[in-house]
Amino acid sequence: NVITSHEENALASALIRMKDTGITVLPVGTIPPNPAELLASSTTEKIFKALQNAFDYVIVDTPPVSVAAVLCRVADGVLLVVRPGVTTIQGAQLSKKNLEAVNAHILGVIMNGYNAKKTGRRDGYSYAYSYGYYDSKQETDE
Repeated sequence: NVITSHEENALASALIRMKDTGITVLPVGTIPPNPAELLASSTTEKIFKALQNAFDYVIVDTPPVSVAAVLCRVADGVLLVVRPGVTTIQGAQLSKKNLEAVNAHILGVIMNGYNAKKTGRRDGYSYAYSYGYYDSKQETDE
């Protein structure tokens, strides 16, 4: 694990370059009993700074919101990933609220597993996902 390693070149030796794509990957190490605590450490911040200096883009795939909330302090932005038929609107709204609570810069939403053929429309743009909410007070005031 790069974060807990005391080796000077731990990060460089852990990076794997995918020759066919030109992408460099830092695979997950052994999951410790205290991942959020380790991710909140100054070592993690130093690792991110080194990655940001070495690469044009640093993309981190994390578990749902809890770990992302810790890492957003060193990230330029967050993409919220949802899956139609799995992620509920309420779940997406709660994730957005939790990320906003830690001042995450939400760049957008990725819809994973979307099948345009199942929507019944040829152009594939009939599925909508919104973070708005319905307020019954607004309707009764009019």
